[in-house]
Amino acid sequence: MKKSVLTATLALALALPVAAYAGGGHHGDGHSRVDRMFERWDTNKDGRLSQAEVPDGRHKYFSRFDSDKDGEITLSEAREAHEKMREARLARFMEKIDTDKDGKVSEAEYTSFAMERFKSADSDSDGALSVEEMKNFRKSFAHKGKGGEAKQ
Repeated sequence: MKKSVLTATLALALALPVAAYAGGGHHGDGHSRVDRMFERWDTNKDGRLSQAEVPDGRHKYFSRFDSDKDGEITLSEAREAHEKMREARLARFMEKIDTDKDGKVSEAEYTSFAMERFKSADSDSDGALSVEEMKNFRKSFAHKGKGGEAKQ
């Protein structure tokens, strides 16, 4: 009994941050992060981001955020795009876990997902996670792309 409680607790410890990430919960409503980014990038402080103000490497996202296609991004457009991305991320996460595709995640589906994550993190297969294994797992998860493959 003690081992199953420990295993379930550790599995939950692994799964909850993943669920929070998928839903964007690790940043609250997410808007404060978007607001800070917007303020930092809006170098002329006119309340709009032009292509020139967007850092290199982020230009590919410009058209996704510029919903009215006027060549500038307002804070409300940035918030709206961010929310759509969070919703899409959550939908992908739910699709992955909802193995019977009934639109709901059962306890069994969630537990199965959590145990898969636990086994992935337990690199020495001893049935327990060390702090180092948790750190390595979090690092590897942070370097995953949308499809679950490691980023190059």
